[in-house]
Amino acid sequence: TRYSGFSYKKQMAFDRGAVGVLMIFNDVMNWEAIGRSRDSRGPLLLDEQPNLVSDGLKISGIISIPVMQYLLQASNLESDYEADALSENFKARELDTKVSIRAKAYSEEVIKTSNVIGMIQGAKRPDECIVYTAHWDHVGTRPAALGADSIFNGAVDNASGTAMLLEVARAFSQLDRRPERSVIFLFTSAEEMGLLGAEYYTSNPVIPLHKTVCVINADSNYPTARMKTVVNALYGMSEMDEYNDEAASALGRTIIPDDSPPEMNIFRRGDHYPFVRKGGVPGTWMVGASDPINNDPKEDQLIANYAQHYHQVTDEYYEGFNAENIAFDAHLDFLIGLKMANSKAWPNWNKKSVYRKIRNQSLLENKKK
Repeated sequence: TRYSGFSYKKQMAFDRGAVGVLMIFNDVMNWEAIGRSRDSRGPLLLDEQPNLVSDGLKISGIISIPVMQYLLQASNLESDYEADALSENFKARELDTKVSIRAKAYSEEVIKTSNVIGMIQGAKRPDECIVYTAHWDHVGTRPAALGADSIFNGAVDNASGTAMLLEVARAFSQLDRRPERSVIFLFTSAEEMGLLGAEYYTSNPVIPLHKTVCVINADSNYPTARMKTVVNALYGMSEMDEYNDEAASALGRTIIPDDSPPEMNIFRRGDHYPFVRKGGVPGTWMVGASDPINNDPKEDQLIANYAQHYHQVTDEYYEGFNAENIAFDAHLDFLIGLKMANSKAWPNWNKKSVYRKIRNQSLLENKKK
């Protein structure tokens, strides 16, 4: 799914000489969500961070299928552009069409924000680390004209993960002995703007990525009774599965892969991803998501209902908010991190993974030193 992201497509086009990119989306897209995404809003100018600024294109945007079909018809070309583009003999063609675009330029206010980091220094190998991540931002506010409630509180996304990370950090701080490796607790900012906090950290890590054993992400964990079955967005991809399964078994839980459709790009949408992309760091992102221990079907329904609250002002704390499952997930993340922090293992990606090569190159830095 790394290839399907708008930012990746824009980068590939720019590297090959394009001056602009228009991406065609179907009519069932959530245009409101697209409008809030970093990918569709163009350049973000970040102070002293050249690797995180504009993609270099003069124009980029999104058009609908009817607009694309109109452009083709106006140029007397066939409208089945998908089949044409997928053929082995495809060649780019010029559209015999002129388009006039009227746009109003504006600037948004400058916002200064920060990641928040805590660390427990390892007792034996402090230069090696386990990283826990959770983003503390959400999507802000909406115009008051849209309703009396204008605040996107983000109780699940991601106050749940932030609370989990605080409690995992508390558990580590109360151990009788410090772990052998260092443990970093990274609360990222601007995740909703394109994982910018995690991108910043991985460009300026406290401990180098080639010394980072794994990354454990906490994001959008459900407020229900404790769930037996845990979904891991990275399950089946790396040797972390062995340690994840061991910890889950100790708690009477089972981990399964995420079954979201590929177009949702779940793998690329968490703070673990910059670690994966830049350093090949294996990761986990787990959420207790089904099979309530109390066997009450209402608990499963609560999770199903959350879809209507995702990125809405209704994602907020309410009477009866049950944090049992969130705490259960935190316990699981703690056990995995504790095991890795006291281990000498360097888990890698599966042999077929594109990230194994990045990890291997990263680990070579350890041998050099």
